[in-house]
Amino acid sequence: MKKKIVSNFWLKIMAVLVSFLIWLMVINGDDPIKTETFRNVPITIKNADVFMEKVKKVYRAREDNRTGQETDSVTVYVKARRSILERLSSDSFTVTADFENIVGELNTIPLDISCTTVPTLTMKDMWCDLHSLKVELEDVKDATFVVSTKAEGAPANGYQVGGLEPVDGNSVAIAGPESDMKKIGKVEVAVEVRGLTKSKTVTAPITIYDKNETQFTPSQMERLTIKTQDGKVFEEEQMKVRAVIWKVRRGIVPSIETSGTPAEGYQVVKVTTAPETIGLAASKDVLDQLGYRLTISNQVSVEGASETFSKEINLKEYLEENFGSTLIQEKDLSDIIVVTVQMEKIGTTTIRVPVSDIAVRGRSENMSYKLTPADYISLEIQPQSDQEVIKPEDVQVILDLSSSKYQTPGNYQVPLEVILPEGCVLSAQAKIAVDLVKTESASEQAEKQGE
Repeated sequence: MKKKIVSNFWLKIMAVLVSFLIWLMVINGDDPIKTETFRNVPITIKNADVFMEKVKKVYRAREDNRTGQETDSVTVYVKARRSILERLSSDSFTVTADFENIVGELNTIPLDISCTTVPTLTMKDMWCDLHSLKVELEDVKDATFVVSTKAEGAPANGYQVGGLEPVDGNSVAIAGPESDMKKIGKVEVAVEVRGLTKSKTVTAPITIYDKNETQFTPSQMERLTIKTQDGKVFEEEQMKVRAVIWKVRRGIVPSIETSGTPAEGYQVVKVTTAPETIGLAASKDVLDQLGYRLTISNQVSVEGASETFSKEINLKEYLEENFGSTLIQEKDLSDIIVVTVQMEKIGTTTIRVPVSDIAVRGRSENMSYKLTPADYISLEIQPQSDQEVIKPEDVQVILDLSSSKYQTPGNYQVPLEVILPEGCVLSAQAKIAVDLVKTESASEQAEKQGE
């Protein structure tokens, strides 16, 4: 009887052990322990300001031998059950380098890891690819830099940025490690002006670029102190900028004042511009004074002119030279105004005949043509009397292509036959450029389709 009881006891113990092993196998099968990798976890620096003030130096992280970049992040490895790992991401970890723990001779700071998502994970469960952060201590250098401003977005329709004015001055004083200071190429502030209809003071971030126009990293920015010229520190590298918003006035007529004296016996008949009207932006006072006409002087000379001519004027440059920054052209429009000065011999009159009104004769059936100019031709006519008014509809213009030399493709200057009212005389022979191109006949097209 005793042997039977003992035998049953050991059988029960074995059954418990077997059950535990089976449970363990099931658990490991459904929720196994694995090692997961989490990359680009940023390093948080603590107590750097206190340490730097003590040693009168500034720090920068040493460059990674593999990437050539400063060390500002690490890779974290975690060994845990799959159910835990599935809850984690790179944002779950805080990696800290505390300057209170710096090893002076080596200039290294031990890295501490914590997990905010699963606080029960310890340093036994997770580790970094780096055990410590190596830093270099440098002397502090300072310099003054001009601030470059730019607009982000666009004001409301009908408005334009008239200027971006830093409230604390157009330059800043920057102090930092000598190696960083040597790299600074540009200090820029991007000001959000989207949808504005009136001037506004905007707080915008200060961005620093190196000489290759690469933006400084957060680690580099942390090592710099940016101040006004009066010594006030810009909090969180933010600067106040006054965004000046002006209303755009469209439909302004450029009025061209010519200078000089035409050739003897000639006169200026008309001055036109393309475009005929422009858009300008300015303060209300300037626009009220300007009205709807912009006088442009000392740009077009007719000295010795005896025939119609055109000249380009750079409106942007003209406004800058004559109005400074108080008047600007509408954004996204061409800077160029084309001025056409129509000259005429005294005692003659010039009329413009639409090219579409020219009668074409003698064109070969297998030839197409293009005319230049494509809009109007100018005819200089001497009327029978000074009082006589000649209109384009009073004139008949004929283009005759019947000559044998116009039966082959090419570019030709072809004289025009002009029929004038009785007593009128054409002062100069009128010509037009003709580009003749051979076209396929219906039979030729049919032959090609049949091949």
